[in-house]
Amino acid sequence: MNEPLPALRDSLLHRFVDESIAYEETGAPIPRPLLLYATAGGAAMVLAAFSITIWPSPHTIAHSGFFLIAKAALAGFVATLKVLALPLALTGVTTLAITGYLYLRPRRRIGWHYACVGELVAGAGSLGASALVFVAIVATVIIWMLIFTAGLALLGRVLIALAE
Repeated sequence: MNEPLPALRDSLLHRFVDESIAYEETGAPIPRPLLLYATAGGAAMVLAAFSITIWPSPHTIAHSGFFLIAKAALAGFVATLKVLALPLALTGVTTLAITGYLYLRPRRRIGWHYACVGELVAGAGSLGASALVFVAIVATVIIWMLIFTAGLALLGRVLIALAE
């Protein structure tokens, strides 16, 4: 029914179309470094989910005297991360399983390349978001150290002034 006219059957264009394959079907295999990066992205998601669960609770952050700057914002951010921890862990485990499948059965479609890149980006983003809480804790510790050092310096001056 879809047979071309006899004059077109042997044409160069007809043979080219018959021998052509869709681009998505002929894609290159996924490079090994991309699979390694995708594995690192999945592991980063699981690590971020674990680290989120061990951070202090939002209530502790909001009502403690330890955090000096942006208590409410940090507490809200931690509350959001704690809500996302379980879905993030499940996503990380799922993407690690998919990456393991891609190691065992390499695929050639371009969509799998995009999936590996997406896994890497998601892992980096989730690890970066959980690292912000760590940065806030380290910054608070540094501020407390500066306050303590300034207090010791002031105490030293007072003691020197009293000794004179």
